[in-house]
Amino acid sequence: MKTWKKSAGIALIFLLAISVLSFAGGQGEKVAEAKFKIGIAFDVGGRGDKSFNDSAYAGLVHLAKDFKGYIAGDPDNVDFGKETELKYLEPKSGGQDREQLLRILAEDGYNLVIGVGFMYSDALGKVAKDFPNVHFAIIDGWLPDLTETSNITCLGFTEHEGSFLVGAIAGLKNKKLGGKLGFIGGMDMPLIHKFHAGFYAGSVINDGSALVVHVYGNALTCFGIIKGRTVFAAVLSQKHAIF
Repeated sequence: MKTWKKSAGIALIFLLAISVLSFAGGQGEKVAEAKFKIGIAFDVGGRGDKSFNDSAYAGLVHLAKDFKGYIAGDPDNVDFGKETELKYLEPKSGGQDREQLLRILAEDGYNLVIGVGFMYSDALGKVAKDFPNVHFAIIDGWLPDLTETSNITCLGFTEHEGSFLVGAIAGLKNKKLGGKLGFIGGMDMPLIHKFHAGFYAGSVINDGSALVVHVYGNALTCFGIIKGRTVFAAVLSQKHAIF
């Protein structure tokens, strides 16, 4: 499921950037001199999380390559040209500075500013009002009352479909193992419920007798690595075959 969602995330960021870049390219005759800037604010975990943030970073690398750009301040020195400037910022451990990160990118003249994760919803809504000439996007987030003229784009996914495939594989495998199936959700919220529903539906397709036990994290804070390991061990001790 991670691979599926990583590909989807890269594709959505890529398509959005193409549309904005194409519009910007038509505004002047000398595209190379009219440097376009795309900024991304990662969520907690930053680069190296092997999940959403790494997917977003992979999208930046694709954009740099296809639009002759570079990632400013990147330790990997991604540089395919100077026509497009790309940049990412990482929040503090608790993510309290999400709004500040978005403002920094908007104030620095980035034409497209992207927030990774639904936790940016409130902050992005506030900042977008203060910078009407900047286009904002949020991954896995949703803001109400948007119109065709809004400067915000919400990038969503059909999370349950990917989880359905994972559940189907788990159910098929569990037929041989004969144990329980477990689902661990990082947060108790609608988005993660979609993952859970997809996993359950997929599992019963191949193993209708399987018992799917679920465990959720706190509604306001994700598990985190340490707590995640603890919950993982607890579920494993209950002799779940797959989770």
